[in-house]
Amino acid sequence: MQIRRWSDGKVLAQQPLMDMAGYIGHRGDYHRVFLDAVRDAGVEVRMDCEVVGFDEDKPAIVLKDGTVVEADCVVGADGIKSKARELVLGFKDHPRSSGYSCFRAYFPGEHLKQDPLCRDFVHKDCVNIWIGEDTHVVQNTLRDGREFNWILTRKLSHEKDMEITESWFQEGDLEEVWRCIEGLDERMAAAIRKTPRCLDWKICYRDPLPTWVSKSHKIVLLGDSCHPHLPTSAQGASQATESASVLAICLKLAGKGNVSLAVSAI
Repeated sequence: MQIRRWSDGKVLAQQPLMDMAGYIGHRGDYHRVFLDAVRDAGVEVRMDCEVVGFDEDKPAIVLKDGTVVEADCVVGADGIKSKARELVLGFKDHPRSSGYSCFRAYFPGEHLKQDPLCRDFVHKDCVNIWIGEDTHVVQNTLRDGREFNWILTRKLSHEKDMEITESWFQEGDLEEVWRCIEGLDERMAAAIRKTPRCLDWKICYRDPLPTWVSKSHKIVLLGDSCHPHLPTSAQGASQATESASVLAICLKLAGKGNVSLAVSAI
């Protein structure tokens, strides 16, 4: 991972990615590892089953088609827009603006290899960060340049921009992106200008929760539903995985008759 000066891309610092032994890869590959492990363990995965309600006492979940699925414990690993969180807390949890927003794009990078300005960043997997004033650009290349990703984080300055629209699909304004990269290292700026479209993420945070466990101690929250990280910290999936491991160990040690003890221990 290389930290670069905004204006000319000069490398200011270089460090092992995440300061640890590991891999950088596509999230889809990460999901595949989990799905393969779940299949090998004989666990059923039901797709396209929207959860619309919970029964805390059984406990159980209610699906959109009316199906009720009972269990010994319900784990609300349903992300930042968690429905389980509202049940556990007893009130609706609202996001707060961090004062920053991200433009982000992901597209095939093969055509960038033909541009001498962009070539340095697509000929092999890499991570680069350009540091500017109240803004920075993070660039990732995956799968030998076949996939290219960039994120532009900027400080919000207008009241209208501070309005929180917590969406994963809000279309970004490329003309605004081009204004934000004024003075950026021309090599990276050239790659951004070749971007066909981007998304606009308002970076939000949530206050720490008073509890992750329901009153009956039969429903427990996990991952972004209870301890979301800012997406710019790139810690959501790893922290959710650690929490899931701890919960699994607690449930195994406590035994089927002590679910309340297990979920309280985490």
